[in-house]
Amino acid sequence: AEESFRWITQKLLQLHPNVFLRNPNRMQAGTYTREDWRWALGVVRRRAVILTRRVSGVKFLALVPYVDYVGHSQAADGNITLSLDNHVRVQVGAHAEGTQVHVSRGNFTDSETMFKFHQVSEEENPDNALTITLPGAGGHQGNIVKKVQMIREWREEMQLPPRAADLWRAASALQLYGSEDEYEQGMTTGPQQLGWPGMEPQELPPEVSAVQLYSANLFDLGDGETHVLASHAAKSLAKAAAQLQTAVAVETLQDHQNTDPAVQASINATRNFFFYGLAPSKGLDQLDQLLIRKMELMDRCGGPDNFIIMKGNVSASLLCGARVVLANTSDVEQFYEQKKEIQIFTAISEEDGGFNWSLPISRDNEAAMLTALQDSLSSLLTWYPTSVEEDESLLTLTSLGPRVRSAVLLRLREKLLLLSALQVLREMGEEMSKAIFQVEMMEERRQSKIREAEEAEKEAEQKEQRRKEFYRPQVVANISVNLGGEHPELLEVREGEELEALVAQFAGRFRLSAQDKNTLQTELRKRVRKEAPLLCAQSTIVQDGSRQFVIVLEGESVEEKVLEFVELWDLSVDFRVKMGMAVSARIEKRQERRRLLSLPITVPDGRSLLFTLHEGEQHDPVTLIKEFLAAWKQPMTIAQQLLDAVLSRLPPVQAMVPIGLSAERTVNLRVAEGDDLQTLAAAFCEVFSLPNPEKTIPKVVRVINNHLYPDSLNL
Repeated sequence: AEESFRWITQKLLQLHPNVFLRNPNRMQAGTYTREDWRWALGVVRRRAVILTRRVSGVKFLALVPYVDYVGHSQAADGNITLSLDNHVRVQVGAHAEGTQVHVSRGNFTDSETMFKFHQVSEEENPDNALTITLPGAGGHQGNIVKKVQMIREWREEMQLPPRAADLWRAASALQLYGSEDEYEQGMTTGPQQLGWPGMEPQELPPEVSAVQLYSANLFDLGDGETHVLASHAAKSLAKAAAQLQTAVAVETLQDHQNTDPAVQASINATRNFFFYGLAPSKGLDQLDQLLIRKMELMDRCGGPDNFIIMKGNVSASLLCGARVVLANTSDVEQFYEQKKEIQIFTAISEEDGGFNWSLPISRDNEAAMLTALQDSLSSLLTWYPTSVEEDESLLTLTSLGPRVRSAVLLRLREKLLLLSALQVLREMGEEMSKAIFQVEMMEERRQSKIREAEEAEKEAEQKEQRRKEFYRPQVVANISVNLGGEHPELLEVREGEELEALVAQFAGRFRLSAQDKNTLQTELRKRVRKEAPLLCAQSTIVQDGSRQFVIVLEGESVEEKVLEFVELWDLSVDFRVKMGMAVSARIEKRQERRRLLSLPITVPDGRSLLFTLHEGEQHDPVTLIKEFLAAWKQPMTIAQQLLDAVLSRLPPVQAMVPIGLSAERTVNLRVAEGDDLQTLAAAFCEVFSLPNPEKTIPKVVRVINNHLYPDSLNL
């Protein structure tokens, strides 16, 4: 009632004050009061009925004259409907002649039924339940003011130390640290320590406790409004000191080693404030942050109305909420993750392995939850002045009036609910060894992720090692040389190395004669690996940004070479298919074009390689040579020598026609005597992958002719 009145006041009264005037036409008629509101709300709660629209089936609450005299029974059949003619029709179920008719007005617990209708049905109520209030329930959906108030109440109810921010506000009202400016200026030199007004800290009588200190008139509280504020602050500090004493006593009784770190930090900070005058935190302390996180997790358990016990059952929402209330910092932190490098933690969603409201958190937490609930329910049973047997005996009396009988019946059923819930909790404790705990599951997932990460790292290292081994220059020739020692010496030549230089180095190291050196070089050349002609060297930019080649030699399978490259660089199946098609098409098209040049060359490592140049490639031989040398792992220092050899063997140039491929690149199209311009342009467009060859080829031919015959007319 108070909450609804507050909402009405804030949302409606301030915006539409005339609505709440007792008599808008008469001056000073006054407005409706809190008592008026409570009376009206009581009338609605007791007298209103649920109407069902006959056509749409929509249900709504309404006050209908005389219908409120129809008795309520959840076991009764019938309904109350609103027809299109705005007539309310009450249809009751079967009943004995001469008895009161009933209709069900909704599903209520026995306590709700007693509150609304001042009676309880003799029949068993399948919807009967008891709501258990938990600290922090429903707080996550509230505004900041409500959250702070709930945290304050939570600390008091659970015998936790007071909020640091409350201490600061009270100390600030008493100006224990001076004015705000003085405090801020002092903080630049380190943590501030207060000075008691009128005395030095060491002059404080040892027998004066913190509670007595703030309860006594040791301060000059001023007068007027200042006196009221300061007096309130002093009382607030006295209450906080008493709350600290209770928290310390609870901590001592439990076990210092089992105290939650957030609670211990709050106790220490509060103790430092009271005993040493160290300034408390202005904002949220560790315990505030822990309780806010608990509110968020508890919101996943359900609303406060879901925290109930029923006959032979305890709701999963209540079990979840109790687990969250009793969870410690390490338990709660399991369900939060830090976002990037900033100090913001967000709850992990259940889909991502976060908090699961239906499962126990940890073994210790589950044991604490079962013990706490059993203690709470057992304590509730002790509040009743009578036993189950005494209530059952009272119900046999015929002298009880209907309302007294309903009250006794309500009390008996509540006790039976509590007893059945206690039995359920005891059974849960016996079966706890079979339970699945979230912390263990999350730890297993965490360990699994660690193992997966380690395996992935190990696999990545293995792949990197395979890549290094794959791209490491391979041995093209080797020879064992018996120099009269215990073991023969091995001379190896790898791809890209200079055979003659290695032989000279070997001969110098072992002091070989010139004849032996020549013999060694001759024998080593005989052992040089034979290489098949190169069909394709398809370059690709891989994950690490480097340029690598898919190399296909004559006689090799394109599919196998592409598969080898894809597995080496962990590429997708789609990429494998696309690359396979691209390499096959490139080889096929290149072989269809006329070969202009075949040049056998001997590279520095001693191998004999065949350099080929096909129609269309003569326009940019530099790029072709660089790809050739890179594919065979040869030094680029020989590129110019190979280029000179290639250019000397190509037909004489008639003209060099610049063709712009893009804004950044221009290629000189090489025209030789006897070239067919149509074939020349088609090969050029194919090699340089120019789009729309049907339109591009005629354009290239036109550019060539314009260059060759500048005086001709263009049609």
